[in-house]
Amino acid sequence: MRALPERPLWRAAAAALRRREWVALIADRGGPEARGSVCAWAAALSRRTGALVLPAVMVRLPDRRYAAYIEPPLSAERGRGLAFGETLRRYVRRYPAQWFAFEPLPGGLG
Repeated sequence: MRALPERPLWRAAAAALRRREWVALIADRGGPEARGSVCAWAAALSRRTGALVLPAVMVRLPDRRYAAYIEPPLSAERGRGLAFGETLRRYVRRYPAQWFAFEPLPGGLG
């Protein structure tokens, strides 16, 4: 795993997808290029490149390990809507003590 080194990130992400690599968008972090929600950015990247959007969440387990939950892919249309927010909301409700928002949560999740 490595961070995309090139700017703009859009170009670097599309190039990685053309190389058949995975691109992960971390929804709890902003950054210099953060404009709008990660959900909208992922949906736009999917529409333009044909990439699948897989909502995924990592949670801490009591024994100092982590569990990754990867949901079925979202279509570009569903990703642009509330589907990702609905998925995330389920995990926020199930594991409320594990969330800290560094910026406002999308779609009224807070």
